[in-house]
Amino acid sequence: MTTIKDVAKLSGFSISTVSRAISGKAYVNPEAKAKILHAVEVLGYTPNHIAKGLKEGRTNTIGLILPDISNLFYPKVIKSVQKAAAAKGLSLILANTDEESAAEVEAIDSMRKIHVDGILVLPTSSEILRKLLACRNNRTPCVILNRYYDVGVDCITNDDHYGGYTMMRYLIQKGHKKICVVLRSFQHFIYKERYEGCLKALRESGLEDSERYFLFDIDTIDMAYQKVLALVRQEDHPTAFFITNDMFTLGAYNAVKTAGYHIPNDISVVGYDNIILAPHMFPPLTTYEAPVDEIARCAVARVMAGVEDPDLPAQIQFLQGKIIERDSVREL
Repeated sequence: MTTIKDVAKLSGFSISTVSRAISGKAYVNPEAKAKILHAVEVLGYTPNHIAKGLKEGRTNTIGLILPDISNLFYPKVIKSVQKAAAAKGLSLILANTDEESAAEVEAIDSMRKIHVDGILVLPTSSEILRKLLACRNNRTPCVILNRYYDVGVDCITNDDHYGGYTMMRYLIQKGHKKICVVLRSFQHFIYKERYEGCLKALRESGLEDSERYFLFDIDTIDMAYQKVLALVRQEDHPTAFFITNDMFTLGAYNAVKTAGYHIPNDISVVGYDNIILAPHMFPPLTTYEAPVDEIARCAVARVMAGVEDPDLPAQIQFLQGKIIERDSVREL
């Protein structure tokens, strides 16, 4: 493997001069720099940034741990975090855990072994919190994304209570009084927050009876299809569905069609996450968009602040998203 010593030998300059020329952080005579860069090109030399970072106490890399890469929400997260990291001169290392707590622990251990500067994680459950707190105490800053736990670890999250409330208020303002909310297991804390936001909106409008339509513990697209289909086939079916995960709107759309109804003429549907498919569904889906870019920017900035000062007090930051209004809701 070509080393900086080889570049110095070929170019005829000292290692320190070669290092300054390659880094661009100090002045080097233009003629000397040209010879050095030519030697770099001839030899195909690539600086070992990891080794350099370890020598300086940094690797300029951060880890991102995700629960389910097949969920179309998470590629948005990856793209936003990568963009925010690149703006800080950082590389990104990705791990997918398939919503398994043991895999989350393994991913954290692996990232610490390669000395990432910090870790961003969207945890599956609270089981990982002790591990994250231990990382922080051992000078590896960690930031939880899109969830919050008041346990002494930084959290930058979408305000899911606000999101649930906002989407339910939207349907109520459109005249709907019989509304079904489709929710995943409350093991995923964000869905409990969305649920409580929905209840707040219903109570404010005196529509608590709508909760009898709610569907809980829906964890697959097919389950969403089966449960929604059974509900819309009832004589007293809801006029609107709030699907609290855009992936499951695929099942809901299919169920409405199978039952012989049309969206939005017969039944309205809204989602949550604004996945890449949302504007291409038929009809295009009205949904809630979390401020993913802002969450990513704040999280990367926070983890790097933790690199500079490992003793920074942990913070919890809530960011609010917005409704993306399309064509899946009819005003009654």
